[in-house]
Amino acid sequence: MRSLTQFDYMLDSYDSQDQILEDLRSNFINTFPVDYIRNKMTVAEYIEGKGNKDSFCNRLERELSGLGSIKGATASKFGIYYSQKYQKYLINKVWQTPKDNPNLKLSFKKLRESIADLIEAGNSNNQKVIETHPLAPMVKMKILSIYYPEKYLNIFSKRMLDYFVFQFYGNSVSRNISLFEKQRLLLKLKYEDNATKNWNNIKFGNYFYHLFPAAYKLGEENQFNGSKNYKAVKLEQIVPLPPREDSPEFPVAFNKTAVKYKAKNPQSQKRFISKVDYVTKQKANLDVGELGEREVFEYEKKRLAEFGNLQRQIQWQSKKSDTIGYDILSFEKDGTPRQIEVKSTTDKVSNKFSFIMTENERQHALSLSNYWIYRVFDVKKQPIIYKIKNPLKDNLAEIIPVKYQVNVKIKIAFPF
Repeated sequence: MRSLTQFDYMLDSYDSQDQILEDLRSNFINTFPVDYIRNKMTVAEYIEGKGNKDSFCNRLERELSGLGSIKGATASKFGIYYSQKYQKYLINKVWQTPKDNPNLKLSFKKLRESIADLIEAGNSNNQKVIETHPLAPMVKMKILSIYYPEKYLNIFSKRMLDYFVFQFYGNSVSRNISLFEKQRLLLKLKYEDNATKNWNNIKFGNYFYHLFPAAYKLGEENQFNGSKNYKAVKLEQIVPLPPREDSPEFPVAFNKTAVKYKAKNPQSQKRFISKVDYVTKQKANLDVGELGEREVFEYEKKRLAEFGNLQRQIQWQSKKSDTIGYDILSFEKDGTPRQIEVKSTTDKVSNKFSFIMTENERQHALSLSNYWIYRVFDVKKQPIIYKIKNPLKDNLAEIIPVKYQVNVKIKIAFPF
């Protein structure tokens, strides 16, 4: 079993918006209190398919989508719905009253009372009533999480629960256990982690999608005739990056090789220049640049930790002067000087990126024999360094002139 604490480095980048979602949730349950559902709610107020955006079903699925998705199934999941295809109300078999000749009013009375029973069972944690309730599992579990967010998690899809449970419990947990039990296993993780133990379940449930964004595309790699084949999905555990303070290798660094850059649109150069104020952008990013240079400086000292004589000679050149043409002077393990230009960003890792280079830097890049670009991604949170040996040589990089030095001399004139 893995712990949630292993992923705590993701906390700083998480924007939960839980207060906005809580306001939507509160508005919904105030509109549809349990007594109202049981005794007064009409078919028109409940139904899906009639175009009523304020209906119970429409709001549950669409307005409250941030509280957990129940998409991916037809409107029949709501028990009674209006079919645009047949232009009439359709009633699922379990709610048909009487059985031989179902009446819409009586059938809906049975459904709404059963929904009220479900909500009351949720309040008392009556697992037997919840699990045997005939409403579609995703719908009933979302209803429970809306009315009791302190008790139930806002993840209801079997495949999503399987995916998230697998990330922490692996094959030690059977996929055949109930949705109820899978939610409990995930909530157990919440209370064992100091960072999340006091979170509400709305914030906590959405956190899993932040940790494992691949969940959104689950099944896409196994499509058949345009439909996702979830049965063919082979679950894999995502390996967490080590937290910064505990990682002897931090920041994470990778050697990368530049390939020929091919611009998709030959006209992109003109639009690229006209839309960006590079001077303003460069000034705004001065703090980002210094952060990246510090990360690289510390990384190089660790890289040469076993070569004390070389380590002591590492220089942070840009601290001395911005005319030297590169930021860090380091060394290969054989003593060969390595000139490093650091280009930092708050963006996430990408295999294609752009940065600004002065003419002085460009000239040094073309003249130095062991010149490197260190691209530092996500510099303010979890820095990752791509080390690329001179991509400017051999015409691998696309270079676009974005600013010019203009020299002007005026004719001296004497006043009359």
